Amino acid sequence: MGHWSLILGHGQKNVKDAIKKQIEKSWMYGTVNEQTIKLSELISKAVPVAEKIRYVTSGTEATMYAVRLARSVTGKKIIAKIDGGWHGYTSDLLKSVNWPFKESESSGTVNDEKIVSIPYNNLEDSLKILKKHSKNLAGVIIEPVLGGGGCIPATKEYLKGIQEFVHKNKSLFILDEIVTGFRFRYGCLYPTMKLDPD
Repeated sequence: MGHWSLILGHGQKNVKDAIKKQIEKSWMYGTVNEQTIKLSELISKAVPVAEKIRYVTSGTEATMYAVRLARSVTGKKIIAKIDGGWHGYTSDLLKSVNWPFKESESSGTVNDEKIVSIPYNNLEDSLKILKKHSKNLAGVIIEPVLGGGGCIPATKEYLKGIQEFVHKNKSLFILDEIVTGFRFRYGCLYPTMKLDPD
């Protein structure tokens, strides 16, 4: 759970105490267990749309699965992402991360023609690009707060406009939400939040 994905904040005493207690029992089960069920129930209460949960070891792995799922469910191949958006090291999303957004991020990536970039918080230009690729658009992945790009929040109008287009197009709307959903709310803004250590 590297930088930015510690959904419970940094150094919370009750979390540290629970980890010490758990490590005496075991720390890697590799399968569903009582603790993952309890954690899933807590997450589902905090995020009602989290009806199904899959645990992964990194954000890169999470976005890799999301992209693969979007392509599988829709039968389409193109994924759109934000200029400056960071979704891990997966080759499927390693495009237009760094300014000026037109240069290749790595000589090791393949099939970057299956990734298109759209400008953040510019709904009109984003929709033009999405319409151009609509027949083969599997999904759009967005960070509601552009983390690596400077912690810039998306406007409600932008997110709503992209979401409406994606739903009408029968594509998937993917929110890469770790930073804003948990770290800002539960880890940073509410550092004294009481968590059940069990």
